[in-house]
Amino acid sequence: MRYGGWTSVVCGLVITSVALPRLEAAESDFTTGPDGWFGADLEAFVVPIHVLGTYSLGWSTTGGNPGGFVNFTDPGPNQAFFAAPSEFLGDQLAAYGEDLLFDIKVVPDGGPAATAVILVGNGLSLFYDTSCPTTSWSQYEIPLTPSGWRVNTWAGGNEPTPEEMQGVLGSLDALYIRADWINGTETGSLDNVVLIPEPGSLLLVLIGAAASVRRRR
Repeated sequence: MRYGGWTSVVCGLVITSVALPRLEAAESDFTTGPDGWFGADLEAFVVPIHVLGTYSLGWSTTGGNPGGFVNFTDPGPNQAFFAAPSEFLGDQLAAYGEDLLFDIKVVPDGGPAATAVILVGNGLSLFYDTSCPTTSWSQYEIPLTPSGWRVNTWAGGNEPTPEEMQGVLGSLDALYIRADWINGTETGSLDNVVLIPEPGSLLLVLIGAAASVRRRR
């Protein structure tokens, strides 16, 4: 298989010169600034997600893992989260079956396990819990498959079906990563956020193209 102007054989068909969508990861390493990320204060335990206020993030050119990073100090008694920019939103179906990666730390630490990531889209909110980060950088790998996620509830509840999760990722309106981990005032810091596209997505595109050619014939 050759890419660019390419030729491929799929399902017995030769397909040439088909323009493929760019299958690139959305990524923020905060080298030159906050990359459009902002702080969101979410009303505690309310679904649908209710944003009480938005905030500019702190940004440092050094001290990340490595390089620059952003930080958000808890503004009040609700739930403080980092909110993703448009680059991470919209049609992210290609990330299904892969991982959301990020580096995070919190000062002070010591909080319990809590909802670390929220995905909002297609009329649903999905919640994923992790242990509290420490005062040192740690990488989190959040699987973008149904296991471990909950539908429309901050605690307890059912896992999404594959179709529900794909529906959320295919029409993603918001992605939140927790900054607020303890009862009190703390500062969460975030670096190296990557939404990884599915390696098999290119094959799916080719199969779809082959099916379309067969139907036309």
